[in-house]
Amino acid sequence: MNFVNFTGLLGKDAVVRKSNNGEFASLRVAVEKERNGNGKFQERTVWVNVLTNRQEVIKNAAYLKKGVRVNITGKIKADKEGNLFVKAEAVGLLFKKEAKKQKPEPEPEPEPEEENEELPESPIPEDLDEPPF
Repeated sequence: MNFVNFTGLLGKDAVVRKSNNGEFASLRVAVEKERNGNGKFQERTVWVNVLTNRQEVIKNAAYLKKGVRVNITGKIKADKEGNLFVKAEAVGLLFKKEAKKQKPEPEPEPEPEEENEELPESPIPEDLDEPPF
């Protein structure tokens, strides 16, 4: 089965083009890859050309700017010259979860000033030993 799924950073802004077959978006995605050559690890950037005719991607191409992390799902294809590219069936934007901004705690309300009011006299006599019921 010819299926790929990878995550990478856009190397440049998405480009929307028109052709005889309709509109499509062109993306250039940088994928970091570690290779084990002669027992040593090397970091290497692999550039992947991605084409898609998905209307969701074309309509939202303004959000596909250089440096945005994307997740691509699709199939590997070759053009007439034999150059490989990925025909994307799905393109997802990956956003970093931002820390919630903490609301400043409200200042405590000032306590009301105590007034030295005398309470009215209780209707219950003070010399009552037992309850009246």
